[in-house]
Amino acid sequence: MKLNNIFSKRTLYVLCFLALNLIEVLRGSMPGNIWAAATNCTGLVMFVIILSAYPIKDFLNLFNGIYTVICAVAMVAVHFHYQQHVGEYYWGQTQTAILNIWWIGMVVRYLFKKVVVEKSITLKPGKIGWMWILLTVLMIASVSGRWWPLWFFLMFGSFYLTKFTKEDSAALWDGMINGTILAFFAVQIYAYGFRPYDEIRYKGAFINCNVTALYYLIIYMMCLIKLHLLEQKKAKKGWKLFYLIGAGGLLSFQIFTLCRTAWVASLVLTVLYGIYVVRRIWQKKWYQVLLRGAGLVLAVLVTFLPVYYSIRWLPTVLHRPVWYEGEYTTNKVHSYDPADSEKYVDLDTFLNLFIGRIKYTLRNMQAVDPFALQSNAAGIEVERVERVKFAELDKALGGRLSIYKAYWDDLTWYGNGMEKGHYIIGDGDYQTWHAQNLWLQIGYYFGIPAGTVFLLFTFILLYFHKKNLRKTDVSYGITPFFVCIVYFMFGLMEVVWNPGQLIMFLFFFAHHPQMRGEGNDLEPVSVAITTKKC
Repeated sequence: MKLNNIFSKRTLYVLCFLALNLIEVLRGSMPGNIWAAATNCTGLVMFVIILSAYPIKDFLNLFNGIYTVICAVAMVAVHFHYQQHVGEYYWGQTQTAILNIWWIGMVVRYLFKKVVVEKSITLKPGKIGWMWILLTVLMIASVSGRWWPLWFFLMFGSFYLTKFTKEDSAALWDGMINGTILAFFAVQIYAYGFRPYDEIRYKGAFINCNVTALYYLIIYMMCLIKLHLLEQKKAKKGWKLFYLIGAGGLLSFQIFTLCRTAWVASLVLTVLYGIYVVRRIWQKKWYQVLLRGAGLVLAVLVTFLPVYYSIRWLPTVLHRPVWYEGEYTTNKVHSYDPADSEKYVDLDTFLNLFIGRIKYTLRNMQAVDPFALQSNAAGIEVERVERVKFAELDKALGGRLSIYKAYWDDLTWYGNGMEKGHYIIGDGDYQTWHAQNLWLQIGYYFGIPAGTVFLLFTFILLYFHKKNLRKTDVSYGITPFFVCIVYFMFGLMEVVWNPGQLIMFLFFFAHHPQMRGEGNDLEPVSVAITTKKC
């Protein structure tokens, strides 16, 4: 019996991605004990996805039975130990960690037998695979003390070795897209019911506006991929219009978060989509590409006001505001505040700040002529102007340059432990907990060698996926490239490296060989899988 006998594959995969989106919400809004357990549940979802490709009876044997009993005993022991050591560690995180050890142990043993004993799976990592292996080794060898690279290596390595039928792989990728888009409606409906718009930067269902912006960016990307699939299938124009308006609406939601990183990422994503998908794959003329771009802009204009009025007025219907840990202030909306309370953000206030934020950024990012104030004092004025340039640009970028410098100065060859990485920036009024840059953070956590390999890994992935876009007959083949674009663009200035984050999961998930059509009709590049007849 296979898992798909219980659920249809399409339903199962949609449910899996609904669960992953729930993990994203819990990870981005709940206190540590909840999000730590939710993060570990990522592995349990992956187990369900992997198990769906195999007969369940393959895992019903004496060894796995004994192993299961041992893990169950360990969970019971942890429970009683926790009763005597409450608060010393997270109960849920530890229990879910044991569950991950349980399923990974069974799956890795099963795949090891397939690769080494039966030789029904031929392992060919390829250049990308070997770089990932090297990166994992360097990460684990560092003094960071973080073990998620090993967890991800075992989890996603097992996923990459799992062969899905052509129909099941299509169902899996559809489940990723449809499940994520459906989850957006659930998440936003929750925000409409319980999260009033009483802060200028809209937070939606999350505790941080930048996390909210990233979530909307992910859904925007899914809408673009969906439009591509509809074009490939020659679907009705009504569905295309629906997703086009939806894409515009998601850009409108991003505007209200005031997250400039998401704006830039969306712009780059849209331009590349127009060049590589609409122009090259759809083979549209340039004026047709521009018309579709104009249609997207029109969709933003059409949805902007409805989005504002929805986030402003819908939460006043139930009027049961929810605050997250550390979020409460007297300026927040309470259940006894009237619907027209001044605590809500009005449109004029938002527009003034929105326009002012753009003007401030552009003004301070303009290059300053270092010779404008040059004197005969041996270049002293030039040095002063350079300091002014740094300070103004640093302000425009939200203090990012100062943060980067703090972490850059403390880079080591062997990484940094968990007790490090907290810096006071400026005059002591701002404390940073992370580098706000993906590559700098990897180098800081895991050492200069790991950071260098990851930087090379980035360029190789982008080159490989850009080249792979030429395979126009692979409908889902655009996904890895655009997931990388979102992951790397947002990672330039924000956090994208924490387990449990949806974008980080998608980054690894989208690199399954069959996402590019490999293992079905095309020759595999990173993993070759052959099936022997029984």
